[in-house]
Amino acid sequence: MNLNEIPKEVTDILPEKMLQVIEKVETKNQVEEIRIRLDKNIHIVCSNEDFLILYKVTKSDIEGILNLATDYSFYANEESLLKGFITLKGGHRIGFSGSVIKENDKIISIRNINSLNIRIAREIVGVSNLVMPYILNKDKILNTLIVSPPKVGKTTLLRDISREISTNKKGYIGKRVCIVDERKEIAALHNGISRLNVGQKSDILEGIDKAYGMNMLIRAMSPQVIITDEVGKIEDISSLENCVLSGVNVISSAHGESMQDILNKKEFVPIIKKGIFDRYIFLENKNGIRKLKEIYNRSLERLI
Repeated sequence: MNLNEIPKEVTDILPEKMLQVIEKVETKNQVEEIRIRLDKNIHIVCSNEDFLILYKVTKSDIEGILNLATDYSFYANEESLLKGFITLKGGHRIGFSGSVIKENDKIISIRNINSLNIRIAREIVGVSNLVMPYILNKDKILNTLIVSPPKVGKTTLLRDISREISTNKKGYIGKRVCIVDERKEIAALHNGISRLNVGQKSDILEGIDKAYGMNMLIRAMSPQVIITDEVGKIEDISSLENCVLSGVNVISSAHGESMQDILNKKEFVPIIKKGIFDRYIFLENKNGIRKLKEIYNRSLERLI
């Protein structure tokens, strides 16, 4: 495997011995995840392949990766750590598991971290061409919910949609887009500058609860469109509705495989009945390729 195909932000935090064994792996597929489990082999997940590498992970391996990922400052990353993940430069995310310490039903610490999942973010300019005909009607943005199972690329898609709709083109004036980037993956800010292309007229609010962030942006930034990912809580849904009632278009994503999945989620039922979303776009992964599965309008009539 050519290590140049793995982002530098990721290779920089991996132990040299680990990189040496990863480099020997033969695969033509892009690496999507590197899973590192204490006392077990390295687990590599590619776009169309999944395998284990003979390497016994030690506690010092995991501690070393976390130290480099947090610049040796767990305290500065405490809020993210308590959510179960750290975001690297470039939008790559490290999820982890271990022993959760709770006090009064609130997580106060995570200790004895024994498993890491490094998810590699990839920017694919033009990937939104797949869905733009269903989101953009002349110069009007349609309120859209993008739905798919995990690992189909919803975040990558949202990023490119932002780039597309916020950029001036011949016959089209880019919209003022605000991104609520709770998990710091869509825009991947570093020192206030987006490491990924989210368009000419996009403003980013990161590391904040989605519901609060949406309401904050409406008051402060006068957006035409708000983009956020992974909505599901009742507070998220309520804030999306508030955006639309305030005259702001919304584009968001959620987990699911079918329209019935969304209808079975009680949080979504009120917003569906009110016709807040103009489009429901369902994606699937076919042999490592993202494809359109179904599209519905606000009346839940299937378009494709």
